[in-house]
Amino acid sequence: MNLTRRTGSLLIVVLALAGPIVADQIVLKNGDRLTGTIIKSDGKTLVLKSDLAGEVIVALENVANVTADKLLYVTLTDRRTVSGLVTAQNNQFEIKSNQGAVVVERAAVAVVRSEAEQRAYESTLNPGWFEQWSGGADLGFALTRGNSHTTNF
Repeated sequence: MNLTRRTGSLLIVVLALAGPIVADQIVLKNGDRLTGTIIKSDGKTLVLKSDLAGEVIVALENVANVTADKLLYVTLTDRRTVSGLVTAQNNQFEIKSNQGAVVVERAAVAVVRSEAEQRAYESTLNPGWFEQWSGGADLGFALTRGNSHTTNF
């Protein structure tokens, strides 16, 4: 009986210490909240990947607040890229990194990317010898006889 009581107490302590599961969250102007992982934003839309709803695309003008618990890469209109945890309220973005916090207006934000999206973008800037090739090759041969003698390769 004593062992059961200890096991139950231990389970309660473990669950209390586990805390809530943290995820990126956006709050829309109408009060709705969406949680998941912020994938990217192009300055007009925000893409959030939710476990239940899949990828959700929201017009950025409808977003009131953004809170990210994972590292995001924010490219500003002056072409600087700042990485850190992002919180956005009203028309201001705050990016908290190891070097400190950077606060910018929403209009100064050109692109927001997750770590995976940033790696994919950077791989397009300096591709290796065997990366990102596309195209095709064709080989043909034609031979005609008759009143004319033509050979094409």
